[in-house]
Amino acid sequence: MTELSQIESAIAAGQKIVAIKKFREARHVGLLEAKQAVEWFIDQGQWPAQYSTPAATSAPAPSSAVDSPTSLAPIEQLIASRKIIPAIKELRRITGWGLAKTKGAVDDYRDLGAWPQRLLSSLGATQGADTSAEAEHDPPTSTPADTVRSTTLVRDEIEGFLDRDQKIRAVALLRDATGLSLHASKDAVDHFEAHRVWRPEILDALGE
Repeated sequence: MTELSQIESAIAAGQKIVAIKKFREARHVGLLEAKQAVEWFIDQGQWPAQYSTPAATSAPAPSSAVDSPTSLAPIEQLIASRKIIPAIKELRRITGWGLAKTKGAVDDYRDLGAWPQRLLSSLGATQGADTSAEAEHDPPTSTPADTVRSTTLVRDEIEGFLDRDQKIRAVALLRDATGLSLHASKDAVDHFEAHRVWRPEILDALGE
């Protein structure tokens, strides 16, 4: 089975994220380009012309691909070996981030095959000149004024959303304030709803 056939099988099985990861590995491109290629195939039923040839004869990866800093290589190896807890510990050591924020970054790399841009920026990773603005920043889930509010006010607003049955907005604000993955943010909000207390790692991520 060819590399593209394997990716097409993943798409047919509804495994879009797996397909994107396999495409990145096969063609050595960045996350954004791999996502666009897979979505093109889903919409058009065929690959873009530049990917229709075997990888050995295809054009070199464009400059938009983002290389991980060398400091992340050992962590990537730990994740590949399914040693998630040691990976989180090592990432916390080199970034100084809180537990929840670090776990969100590791989850993103494990699920998508790419580090979140906030981590690459904090470590000084360089990017190609044609990287899109959408790729350079996480999509905002709150207004710019939200970023300068105290963490206590952010927490109070999240709880206020929940009191008004606006759970989606609560999850979005928590994710924006902490850098957690969507799954981790929803899990934290679910826990608060059930017990009316935040987990220690969430308070840590909020800087409290």
